[in-house]
Amino acid sequence: MEIKGLKVFSVFLKDTHDVNKTKKFFCVAMCTDRAIGLTKMHAEKNGWKEFDVDQVTCLGDLDILDLQYFGECEVSKCQ
Repeated sequence: MEIKGLKVFSVFLKDTHDVNKTKKFFCVAMCTDRAIGLTKMHAEKNGWKEFDVDQVTCLGDLDILDLQYFGECEVSKCQ
């Protein structure tokens, strides 16, 4: 899998009706717009109804992606 151009984003969502309800999501995408779109889709699938994007931060380029063990980890600390 080619990872050139992929970036890691931190996206904060804020519930429209409950100011105290916020959640941070981490997302890997090519650009800010895609990261926001992916995060919104994920949030809606997980029960978030009405929310605003509060903050988006690009944490940097994705340098390493371990696909060999994707979804499984042999180290007990990772589980």
